[in-house]
Parts: sequence; C-alpha cells; structure tokens
Amino acid sequence: MPSPAESSRRRLVVIDGSGFVYRAYHALPRLTTRSGFPTGAVFGFLNMLNKVLKDFEFDAVTVAFDTAAPTFRHDIYAEYKQSRPPMPPELARQWPYIKKICEALGVPSLELEGFEADDVIAGLAEAAVQQGYDVLVVTSDKDLFQLASDHIRVYHPLRDRTYDPETFRREYGFPPGRIRDFLALVGDKIDDIPGVRGIGEKTARELVSKYGSLEEIYNHLEEIPTRFRKKLEQGREQAWLSRRLVRLEPPSDLAVDLKDLQRRPPRLGDLVNILKELEFYRNLEQYLADIHEIGPRYERMADDSAWSAFMDRARRTGRVAVACVFEGDHPVRADLVGVALAVEKGHAWVLPAASAPASEPAAGLLDRWRDLRNQDRLTFLFYDAKTVLEVLRWDPLLPPDRFEDILLMAYVLDPGRSSLELERLAAEHLLYRMINPADALGKARSWRAVAPPVLVDFLGERADLTLQLAERFMTETDLSRDTPIRRLYDTLEKPLVPVLVRMERAGIQVDVRKLKNLAGRISRDVQTVRQAIFDRVGFEFNLNSSQQLAKVLFEHLQLQPTKKTKKTRRYSTRQEVLEELARVHDVPRLILEYRARAKIKSTFVDALLHFADPRTHRVHTRFNQAVTATGRLSSSDPNLQNIPIRDELGDALRDSFVAPPGRRLVSADYSQIEMRILAHLSEDPGLLEAFRAGWDIHTKTAAEVLGKTPDDVTPRDRRLAKAVNYGIAYGLSAYGLSQQTGMDVHEAQAFIDRYFEKYPRVRAWLEATLRRARETGFVESMFGRRRYIPEINSAEYPVRQAAERQAVNMPVQATAADIMKKAMIDIDRWLREEGLRARIVLQVHDELVLETPEDELAAVMEGVRVRMEQAGDLHVPLEVDIHAGPTWLQAKQD
Repeated sequence: MPSPAESSRRRLVVIDGSGFVYRAYHALPRLTTRSGFPTGAVFGFLNMLNKVLKDFEFDAVTVAFDTAAPTFRHDIYAEYKQSRPPMPPELARQWPYIKKICEALGVPSLELEGFEADDVIAGLAEAAVQQGYDVLVVTSDKDLFQLASDHIRVYHPLRDRTYDPETFRREYGFPPGRIRDFLALVGDKIDDIPGVRGIGEKTARELVSKYGSLEEIYNHLEEIPTRFRKKLEQGREQAWLSRRLVRLEPPSDLAVDLKDLQRRPPRLGDLVNILKELEFYRNLEQYLADIHEIGPRYERMADDSAWSAFMDRARRTGRVAVACVFEGDHPVRADLVGVALAVEKGHAWVLPAASAPASEPAAGLLDRWRDLRNQDRLTFLFYDAKTVLEVLRWDPLLPPDRFEDILLMAYVLDPGRSSLELERLAAEHLLYRMINPADALGKARSWRAVAPPVLVDFLGERADLTLQLAERFMTETDLSRDTPIRRLYDTLEKPLVPVLVRMERAGIQVDVRKLKNLAGRISRDVQTVRQAIFDRVGFEFNLNSSQQLAKVLFEHLQLQPTKKTKKTRRYSTRQEVLEELARVHDVPRLILEYRARAKIKSTFVDALLHFADPRTHRVHTRFNQAVTATGRLSSSDPNLQNIPIRDELGDALRDSFVAPPGRRLVSADYSQIEMRILAHLSEDPGLLEAFRAGWDIHTKTAAEVLGKTPDDVTPRDRRLAKAVNYGIAYGLSAYGLSQQTGMDVHEAQAFIDRYFEKYPRVRAWLEATLRRARETGFVESMFGRRRYIPEINSAEYPVRQAAERQAVNMPVQATAADIMKKAMIDIDRWLREEGLRARIVLQVHDELVLETPEDELAAVMEGVRVRMEQAGDLHVPLEVDIHAGPTWLQAKQD
C-alpha cells in the first residue's frame, strides 16, 4: 500500500520506440496500400503504441528512438552490431510516418546523436525519479531491466508483464542491477556482444545468483567446476568488454524539461489524414467520433402528415436512399423489422414493419411503401440492392436505371479490397464512424427486441450514409464520368442485380431422399476408410488433429517429410504434402480419401439438407456479386461452387438436384472459354487457327509441342498439354507442372519452353501484361474490370511472384466472368420479353442451369446457346455445350 506521498507522485511512461518498430516490421506479414506503399511497420507500431496509451495511466509520455550515428560502443568494439543488415528499404520508407504518428497522437519523441535509445531512456528515467515521478519503461529489451527500482518499473509488452525489483528477482534469481553481469556472460547475438564462449543462460543465471557481480565470479573461479572455470578464464577479456557494452550510459547533457513531455491532445485532423493515406481504416474509426460534427436528425414516421412532407421532399430531390433491417438467415425468407428512408444529408425517417405491434404509432404505415415505389421519377439508392429488394419483396423489380448500389460502386472501383462493409466505406470516404450493428443489438436477442430509439438511430444512419456515399462516389471517383469502370457498373453489375434476385427467389429443387441416402452412404464410407487407416497404423488416433497425424506419419511410419508449417515449424500435413507421400504409402492416400469424403458430407450434403425449404425442398443459395477480385460470382448458404467434377460423389450430388414434374434442367456450359479468351488477348496465330478450325485445343497443343500428328497424341500427352494450356494463364512454373503431372522438373521446363516456341505471341502477351502491371499497378479485363496489384513491384521474390501470377490470370478469368454475367443478363431479358416460363436457377463457374417447362425445351436450349455464344466479342467463336435432363447430372451427361 503506497504512502500518501508515494501515491501523489506523478507518472511518466517511456517507450522503446525503435524496439517497437523493428518487432512490428519482422513480426507482421507484408502490408501495403493499394498503391504498393509498405505499411506493416507503421501499422504494428501504431497498434502497440495505442495499447500502451490505453492500458496505463500517466501524466507524461515519450517515445525514444535510436539514431543512425555511431555510439561510444562502436568506438570500443568495432564488431558491435556489425552483423546487423542495413535497414531494409521498405522499413526506411515507413520511418517518417512513424514520427508523424507520434506527433499527431500528441506523444513527444526523443533521440540524441551518438546515443542509443536505451541510454536516453536510462537518463530520462533517472532524472524523472529525482523530480518526483514514478516511471514505467516499456520495452522487450533485456538491457533495460537493469533500471527496475522502487520508482522504475519495466513493462515487457510481449509477455504482458510488469517487472519491479522483486518480480524480476523471482523470475531470474538475482536483482535487476545484475542483468548486465548476466549479459556479460551470455552475450547478445543480435547486437554482436560476444559474452563468454560456452556459457549459456542457465549457467550464467546460476553464477550470478550465487556470486552476484562479475568481479565476484572471477574472484571465486577456484570454486567453479572445471569445465566452466576454463571457459571463464579464456573469455575473461570478452566478459569485461561485454559488460561495458551492455551497461547503460545516460547522456550527461540530456536536458529535458518533463513539462515538455506532458501528453498533448491528439491533432485529429493530421491523424485522420495520415491514417487515411496509409489506409488504416479500422484504426481510423476510433478517432472519427471526435472529429465528426454530431447533428444528424433521424425520426420515426409518425403520421400521414409526416409522410406527405417526406414525399414532397423526395419528389423535389428525385432520390431516396433505402435501408432495412430484418430477422432471418436468408433475405428470401426474411422477417422485415423496419425501413429507413433518406432524401437529404443528415436526415432520415424510419418506418416499422407492418407486422409491428398494433399499439405502435406507425403500425401499418409501411403499406404506404407502394406510393413511394411507384414514383417513376425517383432514383433509389441502396447498399446491397439485391438483399434490400429481396427483403422488401420488391416486385416488379426496379430496372437498372432506377437505382444505384453503393456496394457495387465500391466493388467495381476496387474489387480486391478486403472489406466492403458500409461502416468501412463511411470511415474511408466520409471520415464517419457508424453505429456498429453489434453495439445496436446489445444484449437483445433479435432486432425486434431492440429499443425503438436505438433502432431508429441505427437504421436511419444507414440510409443517411448510403445517400452520402452515393453522392461521393458519383461525383469524386471514376464513376462520375464515362469511364470503363462506369460502363462496367452500368452495363453488367447493376443489370445483374434483378437477375440474381429472381434466381435466389426461385431456388433449385433437391431430392431430399437421395441426399439422406447419400449422407448415410458417405458416413459408412468414412467409417470404413477410418478403420482402414487404424488397421494399417496399428492404433487409433484423432484423424482431425494435424499434430497427432504428423506424429503418425513422420515418427511412427517414418515417412520422409517434405515441408514444415511456417508458424509452428511442425511437419505439415496439408493436402499437397499428403499427395506426395501417397505415392509411396497407403496411409496418406487413405487420409486424403477420408478428408475428401468427410468434406463432401459436411460442406455439401449436410448443408443442402439444412438449407432445403421443408415445404418445397428448394434450396435458395445466395449468389455473392461483390466478393471475388476477378468478378466471378460465388455462392453461400450453401456454397455450390466447388462440387467435385468427374468424381463419383460429385456426380451423386448433382443427381440430387432435380426438376419438378413437367420440367427439365438445362445445363449450358462454355467450352474452354478461358483458352479462347487467351487466344483472343494474345492473338497468337496457332491458337486462333485451332479454335477457328474447331480442333480440340489440347490435342492440337500436344501435337504441336511434341512434334506428333493429332492421331498419335496419347491420353497422357493430352493431359500434359491441358495442364500447360490452362496453367499458362495462371503463371504455371516447371515445378508446378511437375507436381500436377508427376513428370521430371527438367522435362516439364522443356515442355513449357517448346510450348512458347510454338505459341510465341502467348509469351509476348504475358510479358506485356506484366510490364503494364508494373507501370500502372493494375490489370484489366476486356470489359474494363480493374484489379490493383501493388505487390507486383515488391522487393520480396515470393510476394512478387504471387502478384505476377495474379496479374496474368486476372485479365483472362475476369473476362470469362464478365462474359458469363452478360450472358445471364441477356438470357433473363429474353426469357421475360418472350413470356417464357423457364428461369435461370444456378450459375457455377462457366455453367448456367435453367429450370425449363418441357414444352419450351427446344426454344430455350437454342435461345440460351445463341445468347451465350454472342455474349463475348472475340476473335474466335465461343462454343457452348448444352443438354437437358430430369436431374443436373443427367443434364450434363445427355
């Protein structure tokens, strides 16, 4: 219990800034802005600094940094820190921002030429104690533990532990002042402090604990066991030198007025600008409430007069932003809770759903919704239009020229960004921190249980910020003028929204009986494979534990491991490792079979049974339009994109998707679309000729590369050619080809070299694509879809290599995705214009599935084929394989 005098002492926090920066740089994965500027060190430093500022109370604070100038330690020992590499260029580029962060946060920084940060910290801490301060030193550097005293504590951030003299003594066995004697013996490899050769930490700790100082250790050499005594005698000179090097040397001319170290209020404008420049949007959000001018006015729609006033404003502005909140796991089955409408910045009206309790003043007012919806001159603004249209049961659906979608705007502007949440967009573009949905819900179990004022604020804000973001995007970005990105948004992404709404509403029917039988069959198969593994190993273990599996494979079975995991350095049991091991042993092969069957059951069979509507047996999967960086659609709840192809269980799964009586499923699948796009983009004569002549491209490639006639090409030859044909657009290496095919790496490289000899324009296109990507920082599809790849100019080879693969793949894969989207829009429009009852129910990779009445089958199959083949304007024809059947499987096999 501190005395009154002690408790009144002021508090100073001193942070080892250089230590923070270097640990952040080496500990975090490579982070960059979208332009490629490295930010990992700044990000880690900022987070560590913020934690200290949040966790500790203080009256004054400072961050101490090293300087580049040599110190007295270099004078007395030329090898001091000699093995340290120079500061990496990527870290040097970040250093100015670290200083700017400190200034903007109101945290003073200190550095002194000729002295290390440790020495500055020591001098400042001692001076502060003399002036009546208690000091907390924040560092993970062992050297600074020698400062721990009655009024100086040392906080180790990695251990999250604070050391006073007694805490230190309990852990190390000697007082903190003796850390320099300990380090004199063990040295420090990081700083090239030699220590005594052969004396480790355990021995050094015992010696210092028993004898105390280095002097006393050498005064009692005769008492020390011979094997250590000899090492100490031989290393006497290095020991004394090392203690001199680790001893803190406070600058004699350190003149710091502690009043100057009082933390000043953050300069929020500067801080926000820095965080925005570095794209630290999550960090940014914690400061936005302090700089935002509070004043939005959100209110419940109380009566008819309020509605009339709102409608007048809506007609005058010509736009209405709409947001909604609902209960349920899927918009198609959603239970609407409330709707918010905004026509002016900072003002929104909230309407409870018609199913609200009758006692509510606005009960039933949502029925006026039709008045608003039928206003032909209004443009509606949404965030995630597809979800809002589904929840509000909007029918007939809005044409694309009647709405804007903030989510799709943000997506086309930068499809590779990590988050497109409305809250993140508001922080980034409007410097506004929105109410977090979890905070709005609080402890309530549902949105209906949320207090009305809270719901009004939350929902009103979402409509308000949707409106503000729409204005920002349409006036200050590439969407504000006629650009390829604007045309992509207007002609592909927006028109696709009502198509996807119709698809999700329709769903696709599954045969529940087949699925249940399949689930039982797979469960039995999994158990059989599981037992086969145990029989071969000789005992049971947890097949889902990578640690136990690694012990079985590499210790018990003594298989030769191929790689270790990066984090734990344990031997990896990932799929590619097991595939290699499966060539030499049955157990890895059985493990792969076990995993594959278990995944099929959990990911697909169980998911389909869970999501199938119990009344209709239809599955209403969600098609995600703004997820992938290449523009491809993904699906969820359940995910239907990765059902195995040409696999027995994959076939069984497809056979469970069925057409209702009187209908058939039509499967329309693009044939080799990515290869055709590659031929178009590269304009390689060999590829163009092959597709124009209708040859099998893989057989043609194998014949060209191997110098054979097409009739002499073997199935293995064709498989090799196919792997290269598709792999080229993915940056396939010789090693990658050898992994796929089992061929020797040198043979694989020779095959790739011969490929480029036969198709030289493909190599030229790849090189040109990479060159443009390095110059501009992005690549594009034929339709103007853009992906930013800042890592393309990274100094780190693995990072740069991965970026190069993305760069050459994106134009091909994104163009294929864009062609599919255009085909979906054209087919949907044609079906409705012709009054046909057929409807699109699935889109998976390069395939569309339609549910079609039998009397429309011929017309639909021909109409779909024509529109899919005309969706892309290529130098080679697009071809579509189209078939029909009572199940999805039979439609593909017909």
